[in-house]
Order: sequence, then C-alpha cells, then structure tokens
Amino acid sequence: SEDDVAKAQSFIKSLDKNGNGTLDRAEIKGYPLDADFDAIDADRNGALDARELATFKTRNPGAGGGQGGPPPGDARGNAPPQ
Repeated sequence: SEDDVAKAQSFIKSLDKNGNGTLDRAEIKGYPLDADFDAIDADRNGALDARELATFKTRNPGAGGGQGGPPPGDARGNAPPQ
C-alpha cells in the first residue's frame, strides 16, 4: 500500500548516508535487514528502494528484524567499539 511505501521511505531516510533515496549494502551493514538484502533487491540493482522494502515487508512480516532496527550499540544505532 502507499502507506507501507511512505513508511519505507521514512525508514530509508533514517539510514541513507549518501542521500540518494535508496539503501545499499554498506548503509545497512550490521542491521538485521542486511541478511535479506538479496531477497529484497527485486530489480538486482544493488540498492533497496521504498517499493522493494514495502513489498518485502508485506510478503515477509517477520523478516529483517521488523523495520531493520539499529545494530547492537546505543539508541542511535552507533555500534559498540570493536
């Protein structure tokens, strides 16, 4: 639905480090969503767009750790020191 796409756009915006409107592997590295990258990337262009995320979430509601969630670390998603 368009509501799902809007939610996916908001999610992308929160992680989109280069501001191109999509998520690439580097931007979601360490997030639960990373494990599902290939399944979500329907057009195989190496980037996840809002429609792909919304479609995947609708078909697989338990996959990807919900909306992806931050990796282990603080509330802002900063990973703990290695």
